[in-house]
Amino acid sequence: MKLFIIGFLIVMWSLGQIVPLHSQATQNKVEFIRPAWSPKGKFFAYLSNQSGTYQVYKIDHKLQRPVQISNAPEGVSVFKWSPNGKQIAFLSKDQLYTIHSDGTKKQLIIASGASPLFNWTPDGKSICYSKRTEGKKTDIIQVGLTSGKVTPLVTHPATERNFSLAPNSKQMVFGSNRAGSFDIFLLDLISQKVKQLTNFPQNAIDPLFSPNGKSVVFIVDRDEDNKNFDTFLLSLKDQNIQKISSQDGYNLPLWFSNNKKLLMSSNGNGKWEVYQMDIKKMKSKKVTDGLAFSIHPKEKKVLLQSRQSGKNEIYLFHFESGMKTLLSPFLRKN
Repeated sequence: MKLFIIGFLIVMWSLGQIVPLHSQATQNKVEFIRPAWSPKGKFFAYLSNQSGTYQVYKIDHKLQRPVQISNAPEGVSVFKWSPNGKQIAFLSKDQLYTIHSDGTKKQLIIASGASPLFNWTPDGKSICYSKRTEGKKTDIIQVGLTSGKVTPLVTHPATERNFSLAPNSKQMVFGSNRAGSFDIFLLDLISQKVKQLTNFPQNAIDPLFSPNGKSVVFIVDRDEDNKNFDTFLLSLKDQNIQKISSQDGYNLPLWFSNNKKLLMSSNGNGKWEVYQMDIKKMKSKKVTDGLAFSIHPKEKKVLLQSRQSGKNEIYLFHFESGMKTLLSPFLRKN
């Protein structure tokens, strides 16, 4: 377990999900990380330490007028767009805030105990997050943004980690070590019943619902050494589990809207590379280098993070042309 937790934190750091919040930026140390398209694709947001600590910035799709959204004294480590694109939730230390996408009306939602593992409910009325409890244990909590009502969704002496909400808001999948190693569990949000979906001797983690809510993709620690992870697909209708990739390294999938393709980032070759996978044909091909963070809603391009210049920068990759463009020079606020 100790090896798994340490390895998980190392991967989180490499993704830019845990960043050195107090690091001071210099002309050569300014970095740009964690890009994410707004739901309609008119803007994208990102983190940058150009003001001294990492803050949330936003720029339109024409790469004009970058705007600083947050001004958190402790810096920002993670953010998420609301489903309607009008707000952004962000984590500063262990506090969770929401703010309008124009930088106004900041609101403290969680005063302490929040973690980088949080997300909006599909209706945009609540936020779910992993709450740190005793030691390394975590529970999954839901907070109503208008009512302030706090609803424990998953409470258990075990550790409950990455979760994913179904598009219809009726189900949640999450990882838990309540049965020994980490496995994938399904929570019915109406009945509150929990069902174990996997039973691997190794750690099964990071479940992600498909856009239609019928399938879940997740990864399994192949050799129990936190180095190589196989990718599996689980059908919720018949509980069928299928291995779809044995790509070495840590694998991070993103769904395409047709539920038939995945965009997979993998660091098995010593650096992050992006592969496009046809699930039905069980075929994948490398499309570019970097770490894929956000596919545009029209699915013709994707925002990447890469250290190919020696520091974290943001790139735009077009699927059809194969063109990769460095965006960082446009992301500095004048």
